[in-house]
Amino acid sequence: LPYPDVIMLYPYEEVDTVMLVNNITDGSKYNCKVLDLSTYEIVADFESIEDFMTNKQIKDLGYLVKLDTNGANPTVIKDLIDNKLVDHIAMDIKGSFVNYNEIVGLTSLDLNNIKESIKVLKTSGISYEFRTTLVKEFHNEERVKEMKDIVKGAKKMYLQHFVSSSNCINPSLHEVSLEDAKKFKEILQDSVEFISLRGYEE
Repeated sequence: LPYPDVIMLYPYEEVDTVMLVNNITDGSKYNCKVLDLSTYEIVADFESIEDFMTNKQIKDLGYLVKLDTNGANPTVIKDLIDNKLVDHIAMDIKGSFVNYNEIVGLTSLDLNNIKESIKVLKTSGISYEFRTTLVKEFHNEERVKEMKDIVKGAKKMYLQHFVSSSNCINPSLHEVSLEDAKKFKEILQDSVEFISLRGYEE
């Protein structure tokens, strides 16, 4: 959602919802149109999102709500959609299911949950996007071709530029070149309605 003023919230942060709603209402602290809820890696603490959203305080104020998620909890995603508590969902698809667990660094991740979240979004009728951050060690032509069936029929997808930083858990990871990113885009473009590179200077 391309709005200039966005409040970002993370479930592992303590949020005083009464204070937040009051500030949004009187405009003394925030001047925004969108509330962006960004879930922690495995939506480990959904309760803070649920408590904050299900009372519909934010929606009742007329604000748009965007959720960023990795899709590990499809039940949560479906509940938010069914209760009309979210307007746009951006879901990370890490890569091919062949090396998905390697990418996220978790052997215990249930890929069936990821698949179900993808299905929920494709059939939801709400605004959504899938996004994959391209990393040289995890994404090549073979792996990207394996993603064609995963994203088939999706409305919108972004291939994102990986930027290494001091905050990166694995400093040995490298970016995918613009040339290769364009090739990956061509591989997937017949599977989705819209696909674009994000973070690359074309």
